[in-house]
Amino acid sequence: MRRHKAKYALILIGVALLIVLAYVDFESRIFLNELKRKAYVLIKDKIGLEGKIGDVEGGIFREIILKDVVLYHSPLPESAAYQVKGAPFFSSLAITLDYKLWDIALKRFDKLSKITFISPKVYFTNSVTKFSVPKVIEPAWKELKVLIRDGSFSSGLDAPLISELNGSFKLNESGIESQNLSAKVLGQSFIGRGRIGFPIVGSAVRLEGAIRGKGYVLRTQVNGVLGKIFMRGSFSALERLNLNFAGNVATTKGVVALKNFSFGRNFILNGLLQPAKRGFALNISPRNIGHSVSALGEVSKVGTTGNFSMFPYFTLNINATHLKLFGFDLSSNYNINGKFNYSKDNRLNSIVGELTTSGSIINYSPIRELKGNYEIADNKIKLNAVNYDEVALANGIVAFLPPNEIDLYIKFKGVQLGGLTDLILDKGMVSGLVYGDIHIYGNLTTEVKMDGQLEFKDGNISSIKYNSAKVNLRSDGPIIEFVNSKVYAEGAVLDLEGKIDIKEIGTPRTLRYVRLKSDPRTVVLAGVDLMKGMEGEDIAFGKNVGEQFRVNFRAYASDDSREKAPKSDEMELEYKLGGPKSIKLKMRENEDFFGVEHKVRF
Repeated sequence: MRRHKAKYALILIGVALLIVLAYVDFESRIFLNELKRKAYVLIKDKIGLEGKIGDVEGGIFREIILKDVVLYHSPLPESAAYQVKGAPFFSSLAITLDYKLWDIALKRFDKLSKITFISPKVYFTNSVTKFSVPKVIEPAWKELKVLIRDGSFSSGLDAPLISELNGSFKLNESGIESQNLSAKVLGQSFIGRGRIGFPIVGSAVRLEGAIRGKGYVLRTQVNGVLGKIFMRGSFSALERLNLNFAGNVATTKGVVALKNFSFGRNFILNGLLQPAKRGFALNISPRNIGHSVSALGEVSKVGTTGNFSMFPYFTLNINATHLKLFGFDLSSNYNINGKFNYSKDNRLNSIVGELTTSGSIINYSPIRELKGNYEIADNKIKLNAVNYDEVALANGIVAFLPPNEIDLYIKFKGVQLGGLTDLILDKGMVSGLVYGDIHIYGNLTTEVKMDGQLEFKDGNISSIKYNSAKVNLRSDGPIIEFVNSKVYAEGAVLDLEGKIDIKEIGTPRTLRYVRLKSDPRTVVLAGVDLMKGMEGEDIAFGKNVGEQFRVNFRAYASDDSREKAPKSDEMELEYKLGGPKSIKLKMRENEDFFGVEHKVRF
């Protein structure tokens, strides 16, 4: 009997529990629908935006989940009459509240301790949206944990500015803090941590982070009060470059100002950043002006402006004024247009665009301008049809990261040699037209090689005028050598020999190892008297120079079978005194012989 009563009691308890659960489920549906309705009102009244929630889930033992949440920009004024919503401002695949219906039934409103955003996205568009930030932190919530999974900030175009945003935040009445934040910034890896106090206006700020790309690292620390902070950090690249920077940064009405911002040991940076307009203007000048002033009093400066408002398309303008580089004084405007190309998973694949120059001056002399295309991909810069005003053309690749290869072809199509050499030599020292090809290849970090086959036309080398020249260049490192090179001057063939040290280009020592020599294997008969001795042991050359001078050279054959010692070669300078009289000055090679001969013919 007792067993039957116990059995009935269990059945009654089970039925009662089912009724309670059914009631709770019914009430929860009503509550969740009401929660969804009130959420719309809250978004509209407290934030000032229109919103949409796809679905709301939750239960006694399950967290409340808001699915497919979207907030919209305010509609544009011209379309407000017929457009209910503007463009999306914020969306999240799901928002999970660590809150259960049981907590609501027991009025445990302080139970909410964690909010998780799944794939939240913030969209920056040209829409002007005004909204207020409500006081999220209620007194009952002493501390709230916010988790972000796979968040992003998008410009509304092809690629997001920030993607793969992950991290946890501690939120309380005093501020927001994170110790483990990671993301992709324009496809580059970022990790950081920091804290911003409440209220945000005038709050204390402490942030630090690092952006790592292929071959470079940018580290930054920020301290101060929001709106006026001190920033320091470092930028390292190519396994060699390491620049430190530090300075004050002020923010006013959405404009970030950098004033006397030290950049490296020798430079000061000033400028403005306009995040809302996606543009910037920066000027870099030497820290010690006294060391950068030329003889005419010019100060070196590099100004850079950029426009990313049509991202992924962009424009850059670099204005170099009296930039001292490799011994040259350079002034020019560099105009760079391009586009960031991203893959479907928002990875940066390449940057492609066009490069042009204008107003280029080197050492106070105008030069021709550059125009061509470039592509940056796979750690390489590819140059395509880079023209030097249609007289020189460059194609090839340069890799500043391992394997650090360079493979560059330059074709000369009639460029003025003086236009190139006047930059490193006295003006007029070398002239002529240049045709031919140069191939530069190798490893930038170990050894760069060069092969060149050039032809010069109608010019001069120092005081020697030439009709043509065949020049072969070879280098295996920093030394460029002349190999089997000939200069064809009027009435003579000369050998061009020697070498050039690349490190000395632009200095007075550039050509100190270069020589022009007569070719002993070549005889030019034009205007030269050729005489052979009776016994065949000597050959004499003679040439009249003007009406009164004559130069003679006598060479003696060297033969080991002869018993007599070979005679030394002689050079004579003959001066005709008029009539049958003349006087000769003789010198012998390898002998201390100096003779004067006075001749009178009868």
